[in-house]
Amino acid sequence: MGSLFRSEEVCLAQLFMQSASAYNCVSALGELGLVEFRDLNQNVNSFQRRFVSEVRRCDEMEKTFNFLDQELKKAKMQPQVQDENPPAPAPKDVMHIKEQSEQLAHELREISRNRDSMHSQLWELREYAIILRESQRFTSHPMIMDSPRLQRAATETDPLLDPSVSRRMELKLNFIAGVIHPVKVNAFERLLWRACRGYLIANFVEMGEAMEDPVTGENVKWVIFLIPYWGEQIERAHV
Repeated sequence: MGSLFRSEEVCLAQLFMQSASAYNCVSALGELGLVEFRDLNQNVNSFQRRFVSEVRRCDEMEKTFNFLDQELKKAKMQPQVQDENPPAPAPKDVMHIKEQSEQLAHELREISRNRDSMHSQLWELREYAIILRESQRFTSHPMIMDSPRLQRAATETDPLLDPSVSRRMELKLNFIAGVIHPVKVNAFERLLWRACRGYLIANFVEMGEAMEDPVTGENVKWVIFLIPYWGEQIERAHV
């Protein structure tokens, strides 16, 4: 039973090599998978060791490759995966790979920002179009054709304008319209009631079509609200 916990025979070796050839030699030994390296500088700070700049460059390249991999997954693209690990590139090729990967990541970030900006503008335009279409239910009042009003002959004492029409012309009525998530409708109603002390008429209607939530990405039937108000005090309360 003791042989199961024994490893293969190993030997301890110490190699001396030039700095110019150290990278290639260590890469070749590492690819064989038969060598275990010991750290002889455990008491030395990581920032004071040799090759710290190369290690930091590799860390930056790893972050760049992780970003590119995430963007490929978002685009539902599967990169080609090799069965075997590729050999370590030469030092001169590492700088070329780093420059190309950083350039690709920069261009991809710029494209992602433009895509998100256009997606946000499209969402706002769709929102405005639906608000304008749905708000006509509250702002338009068609005449009732079934019961026409009886017209009488005007006299000299009658005013030129109907008193009710003149009072409505003097009243400056404004509207605030927008969309809100269905979950927040009740809290929004309570907030309006407390802010305006009950002197408020708010109309709510559910959208006929679902729109994507820009935060979660889910399709939600938003609720359109239309709030008519008059006076500067209520306007400040809404703002």
